[in-house]
Amino acid sequence: MAINWVQKAFRLLLTKAAGFPPWNPGGTFTAGGGTSGWGIFSSDAGITINHETALQCSAIWAAVRIRSLMIGHLPLNVYRRAGDVLVPAADHPLQKTLHTAPNLNMTSMEFRESVSVNFDLFGNAFVEIMKLNNQGGIALYPLESRKMTVHIQDNEPVYEYYTPKGTRTYKPGEIMHIRNFSLDGIIGLNPVQQQRHVLGTALAQQTFSAKMYRNGGRPSGVLEHPGALSPDAVSNIRENWEKVHSGADNAGKVAILWEGMKYNAVGMTADDMQFIESRKFQLGEIARIYGVPPHLLGDLERATFSNIEQQGIEFVTNVLAPYCVKLEQRLKLSLLSGEPDVYVKFNLTALMRGDTAARAQFYSSMVQNGIMTRNECRMLEELNPRSDADDLTVQSNMLDLSELAKVGQKK
Repeated sequence: MAINWVQKAFRLLLTKAAGFPPWNPGGTFTAGGGTSGWGIFSSDAGITINHETALQCSAIWAAVRIRSLMIGHLPLNVYRRAGDVLVPAADHPLQKTLHTAPNLNMTSMEFRESVSVNFDLFGNAFVEIMKLNNQGGIALYPLESRKMTVHIQDNEPVYEYYTPKGTRTYKPGEIMHIRNFSLDGIIGLNPVQQQRHVLGTALAQQTFSAKMYRNGGRPSGVLEHPGALSPDAVSNIRENWEKVHSGADNAGKVAILWEGMKYNAVGMTADDMQFIESRKFQLGEIARIYGVPPHLLGDLERATFSNIEQQGIEFVTNVLAPYCVKLEQRLKLSLLSGEPDVYVKFNLTALMRGDTAARAQFYSSMVQNGIMTRNECRMLEELNPRSDADDLTVQSNMLDLSELAKVGQKK
């Protein structure tokens, strides 16, 4: 488990061996960032951005939700190295913590979802490591990243966490810190802060669109009166018209004109079309920020049956797989630094299986060429093993070229 003196000795040994100076940049680093360290940022679009307003944008909500669900539902298990093979370590105390319930209040999926959401909104995720007994049992509790401040003291990070009862200080061995890519190696870059202008533009467009509907939208037409109207008359006509026709709930109602007035329809302008295209562009921008394929955010404009499957595979290999490695390495360093032969691994196989036909072709090739047993294939399909399906087999009609001539001579 988390053995603080082992980590200290290992870090000190590497520092001296490489001839590096002590790691002591000094200063205070706030994970939330922004105004007062609470993750509040201003954007060029005039919209104030924080983690709550960011989630009000449907594309950001979808991207963060999808990433957290994907990480949350993946199988996560503890393995022990036996020679050149990794075997499941079902008896390890960390197995139940990571696979089933990290604490009394959360399931494993809920825990990982919380960690992922904090990571995606703040670029940092913090987990409290609580020792339960002397047999290596621990509980893991996710913390809100915006309330965490990191100091470097005596070549080690010290974590200060704000609570309603005051500030609590954690030592390095009591916190697991998962950081985004970083400039200083201490605090991960905050995606909401770094991309605040893009997110602010998306929120400004969403707000503008909503207010358009509240106010009846842009005029679909104008009222023309044959005579001159007094200011009071103009005000009365406007008020009566807005009362009957303003807002989405009044759309489609029959208009009644009086005093010889005419209604002149106004069609959609090029600016309207540009606004729609701009909103689509912002969705693509957010997809790029979080590495999520556009079709998972509801943008199917350029989607086809073949490229959706390929984008899904690329999402797993180029986004989720590196993310899983980051989590695996942090779990190893923070929880298993004293056990060199024990590892934590995500199982991404289920996400890479493709459709039924592709899986059948893959299994057939693996079994016929003696690479996988039938039981190994059944395990990937979550089927029970068979007693007669543990042997590697090959097709009997596959011969070496040197044997082909002998077969012909026998005939």
